[in-house]
Amino acid sequence: MRYLILMIMLLSYSSYACYSPPERYFLNPDRMFFLSDGVVLAKAVKERIPKEKARFDSLKEFEFEIINFYINPYAREQREPINFNLLGFSQKTRADSDFSAHESLDFWASSLAGNGELAGDCNAYGAYEVGKTYLIFLNVSHPKSYELIESNADRWHNLVKYLAKKYE
Repeated sequence: MRYLILMIMLLSYSSYACYSPPERYFLNPDRMFFLSDGVVLAKAVKERIPKEKARFDSLKEFEFEIINFYINPYAREQREPINFNLLGFSQKTRADSDFSAHESLDFWASSLAGNGELAGDCNAYGAYEVGKTYLIFLNVSHPKSYELIESNADRWHNLVKYLAKKYE
């Protein structure tokens, strides 16, 4: 009987957890760009409770207004640069949330350092604040896919601009 209960718990969808970071969390920026459906510089303009039940109660639905769209010509699906919604966590911006315009070694030294929240389901979610601007890799669940951009000289943003030119 004990084993039957244990087996039900292990096979249950609700007991699923991510016990180690997925391989995709260790992609380099070049590969992240190549696997994305494009990268957007977008401003969070609205926060609301998701229409459909989210996996985690604290996830919110954010509406983004696109400022710049960096096309990946090799994307699985070519997208139009239109405003979009994305699930994420509501968070007030902390000091140095942009890793000193992404110049900090803390950001570059670890694949897990970034604005992505690792909630335990093997997916990364961004942490957003309405009114702030983010660089978002579309359809790439990675801790660095949702970075806060507060400077025109941001190193992460400049790298994405470079990659967009490289692949055009």
